[in-house]
Amino acid sequence: MSKNEPNYLQIGELSKQTGVAVSAIRYYQEIDLLEPSFCNDSKYRFYVASDVALVNFIQKSKRLGFSLEEIKSILKERDEGRSPCPKVRLLAKHKIAELQKKTAELKKLEEELNDYILEASSELESGSNDSKICGLIDKAKD
Repeated sequence: MSKNEPNYLQIGELSKQTGVAVSAIRYYQEIDLLEPSFCNDSKYRFYVASDVALVNFIQKSKRLGFSLEEIKSILKERDEGRSPCPKVRLLAKHKIAELQKKTAELKKLEEELNDYILEASSELESGSNDSKICGLIDKAKD
């Protein structure tokens, strides 16, 4: 590398700057989410500042619940010259619907468990008979 070339980062430095494990960065390369900017004769991979931003974007996207395939499709929109925001908005709406469904299911489970605790309180204190292990679970719907 010459003085005129941008400052390249090796994979370990990219890992330090992003807080992402080297193995995860290698995996992102494997699935074509990330491509090194430069490889030298020794097969060392080098990255630039925009790669730091890309890895950070991937991590933020994952934290928001986007899958790696979804992230790849978002990046494809960008790479093809289209704004990825409409796609992100649509994906986010689907994520919200999924979260609302899961929240409702968890709330229902919480209510069910509270009901079983109340109904089985006397059985819990008296112990179980030969045919039951625990009334709290035995009374639960299949």
